[in-house]
Amino acid sequence: MKKTLIIVLLLLAATSVNAQISVGGGAAFFGNPGLEIKADIGLTDEISFSPSFDYYLIGFGITGISLSGDGHYSLGDPDSLNYYPLLGLNLVYVSASYAGYRYYAGSAIGITAGAGGTYAISDHLKLYGEAKYMARTVGISAGILYTF
Repeated sequence: MKKTLIIVLLLLAATSVNAQISVGGGAAFFGNPGLEIKADIGLTDEISFSPSFDYYLIGFGITGISLSGDGHYSLGDPDSLNYYPLLGLNLVYVSASYAGYRYYAGSAIGITAGAGGTYAISDHLKLYGEAKYMARTVGISAGILYTF
């Protein structure tokens, strides 16, 4: 298991040396409003890897986080209007706190599937939007990415 993980990380590092990298964030809504931090790492002209972290304040001391890693297959023009299907894995963790104590509420690992797009507003800034099925919930996210 460790050898496989190391090989995958080395391959990702080797293929992304000259890759286009974008980072940013925005808002997400998967049953509850949240904030999202996102990256997009171009592996080839058509394929990119997009890790993201979402934080949700569910209410009454209940919070949730989501870690996702999605693969995108570009169907449009990355320099103007790009659209893509996405497929990946996610981990959702929910916890509750009351009177200063934090209680474990649950976690789940699942498949992420959906579609999204980016629109370049300058050489370094892109707007993004995605709709995807994640952890038995359909939701949307939107924000801005800075391209290096």
